[in-house]
Amino acid sequence: MIRELREETQLAPLAVYRESVRTVPLSPAPVRLHIYASFVPSAAPVVLNEEHTEFRWCSLAEALRRLPLLAQREAFARIHSQFVESIPPAELRIA
Repeated sequence: MIRELREETQLAPLAVYRESVRTVPLSPAPVRLHIYASFVPSAAPVVLNEEHTEFRWCSLAEALRRLPLLAQREAFARIHSQFVESIPPAELRIA
């Protein structure tokens, strides 16, 4: 996750937390979502690599409207509650 974040955005996380692992029952096979939350410097520029053409910072409400999977929307709501509105649980920190 940390390598991907750096490769795809040039962002260096200040802290990384493993939020959860969920199995989503999709067809033709279930998908396991490994969900992480990371903190990056607020002034850090986002520099996308060739895998991406654009990014967007948005509010939680807008993010929830844009996410296609219920599991993604639920994860964003949990992350907002656990990591934005509260002090992140130390036992979930991985870096």
